[in-house]
Amino acid sequence: MSEPATEAMTRENMRRYAVDRESDFSLLGKEWTVLPGVYPSGSFSSTEFFARQDIYPKPGGTFLEIGCGAGVIAVTAATSGCGAVTATDINPEAVRNTEINAHRHGVAGKVSVRHGDLFDPLEADAEFDAVFWNSNGVEMPGDYRHRSTYERAFFDPGYKSHRHYIEHGLRHVSAGGRLFLGFSGHGNAALLHDFAERAGVTLVERARSGGATRVYRHPHLLLELVRA
Repeated sequence: MSEPATEAMTRENMRRYAVDRESDFSLLGKEWTVLPGVYPSGSFSSTEFFARQDIYPKPGGTFLEIGCGAGVIAVTAATSGCGAVTATDINPEAVRNTEINAHRHGVAGKVSVRHGDLFDPLEADAEFDAVFWNSNGVEMPGDYRHRSTYERAFFDPGYKSHRHYIEHGLRHVSAGGRLFLGFSGHGNAALLHDFAERAGVTLVERARSGGATRVYRHPHLLLELVRA
């Protein structure tokens, strides 16, 4: 379980950085649109950190982003040479937001955005050369009910979403492809590794931010999930 201080800090940051109207922000040398109720990528450092990591396939490859939010990483994948990008999000406003930014940066024809939780919007046999999710790493009680769709970007009751990602993610990775998880140092790493061990998956740390970030006192971790 997350510590009460972590939950309180997360709620305060959610309140402080939430946007109440459509607005623009600068990130990765580009201008982006963010809609109300969508994860404010311009305010939290995790999006920029993960977007700069080696998470994309070779040029022409296929890429899947889970929990796309405003679409920064999905659009970056498309502008970086991916042949086709798929993005999913349980928040319908995030789906619309990603479509707006794909149009804004001229890659709407490459980016397919779907509404739904994790892999649910995909065909059962869909495979990608690289899959990435910047997860909602604050663990909450298993019976916790989200107060808003916006909260889903931060809180994972019972770590059910993390477990599902670990158990089902490799099914959607093509031969030679890679499955990534963007995780936070304030998350429940022990439970994450327990899920992985039970699923026959090994978690390999590929990158770590330099300690505390501008919002959280914990580093960001880029993990790769590989078959044990």
